[in-house]
Amino acid sequence: MICRPYTLPATGLRDFGITVNQDQTIHPRPRSILVRHTDAGLALVIAAAAMVATFPARTHGLGLITERVIQDTSLDLNHLSMARVNFFATILGAAFGIGSGWLMDRIGTRWVLTASLFLLAGSAWWLTNIKGFWAFAFVLTLSRGFGQTILSSASLTLVGKWYHRRITLAMAIYTVLMGIGFAAAFYFAGGQKESDWRVLWTQVAMWVAGCGVASLLLLRREPSAAELEPAATPDSLTGKINQTVSPDDSWTLKEAISTQSFWLLAIASSYFGLISTGTSLFNHSILMERGYSDEDYHLLLVFSLICGLMTNLCAGFAGLVISLENLMAFAMFLMAVTLGAYPFLETRQHLIMYAMGMSISGGIVTVIFFTAWRKRFGALHLGSIQTFAQVCTVLASALGPEYFQRSNFHFCTYIYSFRVAAVIAILLSLWAMVVRIPQRVENP
Repeated sequence: MICRPYTLPATGLRDFGITVNQDQTIHPRPRSILVRHTDAGLALVIAAAAMVATFPARTHGLGLITERVIQDTSLDLNHLSMARVNFFATILGAAFGIGSGWLMDRIGTRWVLTASLFLLAGSAWWLTNIKGFWAFAFVLTLSRGFGQTILSSASLTLVGKWYHRRITLAMAIYTVLMGIGFAAAFYFAGGQKESDWRVLWTQVAMWVAGCGVASLLLLRREPSAAELEPAATPDSLTGKINQTVSPDDSWTLKEAISTQSFWLLAIASSYFGLISTGTSLFNHSILMERGYSDEDYHLLLVFSLICGLMTNLCAGFAGLVISLENLMAFAMFLMAVTLGAYPFLETRQHLIMYAMGMSISGGIVTVIFFTAWRKRFGALHLGSIQTFAQVCTVLASALGPEYFQRSNFHFCTYIYSFRVAAVIAILLSLWAMVVRIPQRVENP
């Protein structure tokens, strides 16, 4: 008997949105431009909402209920033990990043993002139903791992998977949406200062679960390389500065970490995270040392938020004509000047200048960190690269409060910690000025 080769029923497959090439290779039918842009817009909004949903797993969010948690006698906590639990929960939570980036690249970022939203919601709800020190420490570690590590990485990776040539501008819009979302979250939580922290955290858990449902229902599969818009060519107005690595030419994690650009952007971003978490957690006592009042403290918070949001958009447009490495050099220099000026803060005008310096440098670093990995190393292994960089920032953020508090404990002032921090920022700025855009080394 002679067997005829089987031919795939191309006509029938087309009814299900699948096309078949002459070589019988099956491909999903490319989506129309309108559908693709709609899906990309939804992905951008959901990614920003998912980042805001990390609120109960972050130091800033937990800081709103810290005093009430310590006063809860069923948990057997004090200020020192709470600081230690938070430190080790952050460190151990960073380990959750192992393998999560690989999963994003293999099964799809939307599934990892959706799962981490539901897991974080479950952890936040569980936290409201436990008693005892060790139970609290365990569940807090889960919240840190699912939220600050996995969910943060998945949120950023999702945008990188959907946007190609316009990744810098997309990340700027994402950052603005995220900033507005965090402001709303802080406003909501801050308005319930007198309520039981367990009631507040139950409401937060319900909101995070709602984001998970929206992600499950609205997110679509990530676009293929053929569906992405073409990158800017080296001969365009912005040249190689605005050129984004195509998916077909993506770098692996091993290749990415072999470049100076990766380590510069990762270390500088992590360093800003270290300074930011340290000053944010002790901002009140830091400003009191310089003679400022509670009213001045709240002025700093509001002004920093407004200035930071404006900087996010400006940094997004600047990234179209200035390399990320040069932008980082400017951000580190500005941060160094601002940190070095701390011992001289005396008037409200000085405080506003200080807030401007920190928020502008922070806004630039934020956009760079969100943009760099997709732009420099492509989309194929973005989950692994993004998660590796995220783990670096998580570890640094755990050290920030410890650095400032130990300096204050040993020297009875924050001045020396600011001076050392300024010197390190200058060194990072100088390093950023000599680092170039990474290029593949062609094999002969």
